[in-house]
Amino acid sequence: MIVSRSILDSHKHHMQTLERAIAFVLLLCFVAITFLAPLLLLAHADHDCVGTDCHVCVETNSVKSLMKQIGRAVVHVLCAGAILLTFAILARLSVAKLYIATPYGCKVRLNN
Repeated sequence: MIVSRSILDSHKHHMQTLERAIAFVLLLCFVAITFLAPLLLLAHADHDCVGTDCHVCVETNSVKSLMKQIGRAVVHVLCAGAILLTFAILARLSVAKLYIATPYGCKVRLNN
């Protein structure tokens, strides 16, 4: 069976669109969890606890754990980003100095 190139390109475009849509939905879920979790804690802060098997306490503890994990992940991502940015800046500065320090960078004419 012969498949035309335009059909393959169209399929590839649809797959990329689907991947972007899925990534956007996951981003929305992450943002919703991040902003709505503290509201859940505030709403159930003064609930009437029924004891050791309190469902509200179990949910609030799981939300607290989730918020701690998200907080740690954000800190690690920010630290890694800062380190990468620092390395990129230092690499850029060192390459600029190497270029200037060469005879070509100083525009020196070398005769035999």
